[in-house]
Amino acid sequence: MNYVELPSNRNLQNDLYYQPLNIDDKRDQRYIFPNHFSFIQSKAELNSKLNSNYNYSKRFNTLFIICSTIIFLFAIAAMAISIYLLIHVMETTKTTSTTTTSTQLRWNSTSSTIVGITSSSGSASNQLYTPYHLTLDSNGSLYVADSDNHRVQKYLKSASTGTTVAGKNATATTALDNLYYPTGIIVDSSMNIYIADTNNNQVMFWSNGASSGTQIAGSNQLY
Repeated sequence: MNYVELPSNRNLQNDLYYQPLNIDDKRDQRYIFPNHFSFIQSKAELNSKLNSNYNYSKRFNTLFIICSTIIFLFAIAAMAISIYLLIHVMETTKTTSTTTTSTQLRWNSTSSTIVGITSSSGSASNQLYTPYHLTLDSNGSLYVADSDNHRVQKYLKSASTGTTVAGKNATATTALDNLYYPTGIIVDSSMNIYIADTNNNQVMFWSNGASSGTQIAGSNQLY
C-alpha cells in the first residue's frame, strides 16, 4: 500500500495526513482531496493533453513543410524566369549583331558608275585614268586620286563631273603645283588635302582652295 503526503495549509499547519492509495483503486484522488490535489490529472486528461500537443506539433510540422515547399517553388520559378530572360536577351543581341554585320558586309548585286565613264579613260572633267584612291569629306564630297592624270579630282555629291583641286591635268613634274602618280589622299575637317605623291617620293599638303602644295615629307626626287 502506498501513501501520499498532503501539503500543509493555514488550517493544517505542520500536520501530515496520509490517505491509503491502492494501485488498482480507480477512484480519482482529486475527489478525495479536492483542496489539495487540484494539480493531479486523470489518465484521460493526460492522454487528451498529449493528443492535443501531438496534434499541434503535427499541424506545425505540416504548416512548416507547406511554407517551405511554397518558398522553394517560388525560388525555382524566379530562377527559371531569370534564365529565360537571359537567354531571350542573348538571342536578341545575337540576332541584332548578325543582322547588322550582314548588312554591313553585304555586296549589292548590281552596281552603277558614280564618277568617270565606264571603259573610257581620259583627262576630261568627267573622265578618270587609273583612279587609285578615294575619300569623302564631311559634306559628302568625293575626292579621287586620279593617278595617271597626275591630279586629285573633287566631285560634289551626285555630280558627274569633277574639279581638279590638286596637281595639273596630265602634267607630271617635281614642281609644287604638280603631282606625279598620286596614290593616296586624306581630307581633314578644314578640307585641306594630304597627298601621297608617289613617283615624286613625297607627301604634299594642299590647303583648301590653294593652287600649289607644300612638301611635308619626302625628298621631292623623281622615282
